[in-house]
Amino acid sequence: MQNAGIFRRQAVEALAAGGWTKPVARAFERFLELERTESWVRIRALFALGFLQHRDPTVRDSLAAACDHAYSNLQENPTRIQIAEMATALFAVGDCFGAAGVPERDVRQMRNNIREILESLTKEPMTENDNMFPVSRATAYLLTFMILPRAGRDEDLAEVLLKELRSHRDGTTRELSRWALKNRIDETGTVKPLVHAEI
Repeated sequence: MQNAGIFRRQAVEALAAGGWTKPVARAFERFLELERTESWVRIRALFALGFLQHRDPTVRDSLAAACDHAYSNLQENPTRIQIAEMATALFAVGDCFGAAGVPERDVRQMRNNIREILESLTKEPMTENDNMFPVSRATAYLLTFMILPRAGRDEDLAEVLLKELRSHRDGTTRELSRWALKNRIDETGTVKPLVHAEI
């Protein structure tokens, strides 16, 4: 939980190596349930929960609840730290459920749990303000790593939303969205491995 990224990563890696990810994930889930007001400390817990890479239904529900909580804070003149919490929640989802090898059903379920939020952040103008660019970037990141193959002729949700973001006012959001559409899915709707992406 300390504010030092390298040491936090080392601590999470030690927990994973020691087989402690499940009980620690439960502890972070409970912490997020109890701590509702201090965004700065919720951000640290969300980072750790996403980085633990422990994917199960309770982690999925906890991350979805964290996205709901952060999104509700955006509705009325959010502070900088509340905006950061929304971005961190989206990054945590992408880190945890966007990793290689995650079953498609788990990715789809996680996305479905926050679908309304993702659609709002991409289709409504709220992220066009400069102070909200971290949220649009986090949304593009999540969609880039959680893209799924097309179902027949129907475009995947991530593909549809990335097409919305490819004309975003923020240059970084635009570039990432365009890169993802070019490198993560081909013309047949098949998802391409990251190792085949252009640098």
